[in-house]
Amino acid sequence: MGNGAQVTLFIILGLVILLLFGLILYWVSAVVPKQAQIQTSTIQNEQAAISGLLEGFLEDAGRRGVYRAGSHGGYIAPEGDEEYTESNPIPDYDLYFYAGSSFPFVLNNEKVSLLSKQQIEERISDYVAIEFNKAVNSSNAFKNLQKPSMPIVKTMINLNDVVIMATYPVKAKKAGAEIIASDVSVSIPVRFGLVYSIAAELVNSIKNNQYYDISKDCSKYGDGKINIYLLPGKDVELHAVRVVDAQPLYQKFYAPFEFRIGIKNKKVQGECVG
Repeated sequence: MGNGAQVTLFIILGLVILLLFGLILYWVSAVVPKQAQIQTSTIQNEQAAISGLLEGFLEDAGRRGVYRAGSHGGYIAPEGDEEYTESNPIPDYDLYFYAGSSFPFVLNNEKVSLLSKQQIEERISDYVAIEFNKAVNSSNAFKNLQKPSMPIVKTMINLNDVVIMATYPVKAKKAGAEIIASDVSVSIPVRFGLVYSIAAELVNSIKNNQYYDISKDCSKYGDGKINIYLLPGKDVELHAVRVVDAQPLYQKFYAPFEFRIGIKNKKVQGECVG
C-alpha cells in the first residue's frame, strides 16, 4: 500500500473514531438523561397514583368510622363486635335503640359514662385501620406491591374537623426497592369536637338539674346549623338526645352529622330546632 493510500486510511479511521466519540458524547449527554427523566417521571406518576388510592381509601373508611361513632354515642359497635375490638358488649337494658342503631345511656341518675374524646379516637382508629386494610387488599393496584399487614392509624377529633393519619409504607417486590408511598392523611369536614362538647354539656346540665328544659339553653348550644332533638323512651324517664349538625352539607356534601346519647332516670324535655 502506497503512502497516499495509508494517509487516506488513517484519515478515514480518524473520522470514524471522531464520529463514534461524538455519538457516545450525544448518548451520555442527551439520551441517558432523557431515559432517567422518563424513569423518574414514571416513578413519580406511580407514587402519585398509589398515594391517591391510599388517600381515597382512608377518606372513605374515615368518613364511615366518624359517622358510625357518632350514631353509636362514641362506640363502633356497642352491642359487641370482635372484629372492631368492641369485645365487651353493653347489655340491651343499657342501650337505646333508634333507627337501626344502638347507643348507650350515658347518664343514669347521677352516674355519667360518656366516653372521652381519646376513647372515641381510639375506636375510630381501630375501625379505620381494619376497613382501610380491606380496601387495599381488594384492590388490584396493590397485588404486586409489598405492604404491611395493617396500617398504623391515628385519629384527632378537633373542634371543626376530624384528622385521620395512616402510616402504610408500600414498595415494589424487589430487593432495594424504594418506598412508593408511606404516610397519608385526610380531614373529614365534620365538627365532631363541637358536637361532642355540646353533648357533654347537655349531660352535665341534665345531671345537675332535677328537671331540665333543653329549649331554655338553645342560645348557648347552637349556631344556626346545630339542632338538638329529644326522643322519648318507653317511660317518662328514658330519653335519647340527638345533637345534629348540618354543617357537613355545606363543606363536602356529606350527610348531617349527629351524636346520639341515652338518658335514664332523669326528667328532661325540650328541643332546639331551627
